[in-house]
Amino acid sequence: MREFYAFFIQYRLDEGNILLRCARLFIQFIVDCYAAIEAWRLLYIKNHQSTLRIELYSGLQDAITAGENDAHAVGKRLILSASFTGGARYMRQHFLDAMAICNQMGYPDFFITFTCNPNWPEIQQALAQQPGQYAKLPARHCCSSISLKAKRAKMRLQGGKSFRQGYCR
Repeated sequence: MREFYAFFIQYRLDEGNILLRCARLFIQFIVDCYAAIEAWRLLYIKNHQSTLRIELYSGLQDAITAGENDAHAVGKRLILSASFTGGARYMRQHFLDAMAICNQMGYPDFFITFTCNPNWPEIQQALAQQPGQYAKLPARHCCSSISLKAKRAKMRLQGGKSFRQGYCR
């Protein structure tokens, strides 16, 4: 399903894709696509609980040992695996990974943020190739140009060229 939507929203020079020119309606379509993909993923997890090795999580036994007396709170629960983006196990796994990296490598020295300016020449050139587009709508151009600028900044930081001598030690 995700591949279908990804194919559907791609810009092609030889096709006049009316969806990409629909401004806010296009953004609403993207939100609906995201909701449909998430619903499909949740339905898959719900229907394949037995094949996802969910029997290892003993939710009913845990509730009984915790002293849960309310019958409405106890029952068949939907267990989200750690591979489901945004689930509790996913967040916990990434938190523990981040803490392990900090334990091994040390805490980060820099926290760098980037902002995107829609008047950057890269974005204006990309928009000029697509008629009917303007800088407030296409996030894909902002994301690609910010990704390139982040890679350049990372290379400068790793090369030691971004700070003058005497300012940072």
